Amino acid sequence: MKKIIKKGLFFLFIAWLMVFVIDFLLAGFNRSPFFAVPWAVYDDGGSAEYYGPGYKVIKYVELTPEKGTKVVRVDFGSWFMAFSPPEREIEHEPGSDSSFPETEINIEQPN
Repeated sequence: MKKIIKKGLFFLFIAWLMVFVIDFLLAGFNRSPFFAVPWAVYDDGGSAEYYGPGYKVIKYVELTPEKGTKVVRVDFGSWFMAFSPPEREIEHEPGSDSSFPETEINIEQPN
């Protein structure tokens, strides 16, 4: 009887490990997980949280008018991982080093 229980637990562990590794590899390629269940979808372009057996996958998607939807990154972690979208970088004009455009101000002085 103990052999059957040990074999069953071993089989369950191997099956869980395969599920974990497949979803982990998909997250590494910025893809949606295969075995995790979608739990929440956000209105920021399609970001979503997925829950799997013992892990959580968060896919951050950005919506842009030029490119449409774009996967920014995919996080893989425990069920307690919080949703924290990446900060968006503001694109500057080429050749501009500062965040404010340079303006020239001319002040006329009275005579």
